[in-house]
Amino acid sequence: DHVVGNVELGKMDHWVDFYNRVMGFTNMAEFVGEDIATDYSALMSKVVSNGNHRVKFPLNEPAIAKKRSQIDEYLDFYQGPGAQHLALATNDILTAVDQLTAEGVEFLATPDSYYEDPELRARIGNVRAPIAELQKRGILVDRDEDGYLLQIFTKPLVDRPTVFFELIERHGSLGFGIGNFKALFEAIEREQAARGNF
Repeated sequence: DHVVGNVELGKMDHWVDFYNRVMGFTNMAEFVGEDIATDYSALMSKVVSNGNHRVKFPLNEPAIAKKRSQIDEYLDFYQGPGAQHLALATNDILTAVDQLTAEGVEFLATPDSYYEDPELRARIGNVRAPIAELQKRGILVDRDEDGYLLQIFTKPLVDRPTVFFELIERHGSLGFGIGNFKALFEAIEREQAARGNF
């Protein structure tokens, strides 16, 4: 579905220009401010894509905040810029999560309060799976003007907090789950704190 890259502070525009100039990509979206910040850390993100939006590269850059962001941690442990996560499209995220969990893949935990939030419930409306089934697996849900999506993120796959995977099931939505950014960042911050890197 997409590949997310992390770059150093002050380098995002360089990489956006590179993808525009060399690959003919165009700017698809930009996320800054409170949408992609928590009480402790923040980042900035720009998305470039090819003409039909089938190839999408969100690029993240750390922002100044109270604590080290997930992007700072990634850049330190990866020793430079690179692919933070690969988002794999699926037609059945519930089955995919069940099968991967059975194989030992670990996913980021989502607190029960996420699913009990009345604003979330009002915003997402009806989706193909009961909220209880999404909650049981830790699957996030978001809706935009084009439809909705279901998504979940693995824990890092290696001994360093670098690359991880996302599973995403789209039902019309072309976005990246902006309504879930804060929940995702808070989950990553909990993992950072557990590693002593926050």
